Amino acid sequence: MTPTPRERSAVISGSFADYRLVKSRSVLQVIVEIPIEQQGAAFAALGYPLPGTEIPVAVARLNPRAGAEPESTQPLPQSSGQARLEGRTVGSIPTTGAKERYAAMTPAEQAVTRAAMLAQDFRFRMWITERELPRSAYGGFYANEQEAADLIRSLCCDGNSRKLIAERPEYLDRFLAMETQFKMDVGEMARPR
Repeated sequence: MTPTPRERSAVISGSFADYRLVKSRSVLQVIVEIPIEQQGAAFAALGYPLPGTEIPVAVARLNPRAGAEPESTQPLPQSSGQARLEGRTVGSIPTTGAKERYAAMTPAEQAVTRAAMLAQDFRFRMWITERELPRSAYGGFYANEQEAADLIRSLCCDGNSRKLIAERPEYLDRFLAMETQFKMDVGEMARPR
């Protein structure tokens, strides 16, 4: 079965590097390393984890002969705190509400949501004002939410609606580049070395 373009855009590859047991939550964290230069693509594919939100993912071995063989092929018992989404067990996510809708979106649709939320973030409004407007244009005052939204539309969507980020790859690329630069500038994301 050939993956659709939507499915291909949600795939990243890396190296299984480590794991960590979280006894207080009865979970195993699997650590997959990707080159730092590909962090933007990883966030585009997976979205950004938010507090209280889980993003369902799948992990598959790309080359079964590489590295050590798996210890067991027996499935682990499901814990009672897991939910089902579209017939799949996806972890401890809420069964209704905004978090579930966000987790069920494609990465491009998640970017549209983040574009709307960014304009509400005061740090982003300060950042975008100082970056895009000459000091004489804003006189020391920062963009309000509407002005920040207008700047996102102007910079990423040629002045069109932010919802087109999910429909036009060039708009998505522009938004992800802007969002990545903002996150690096405010210290939420590591800079490539």
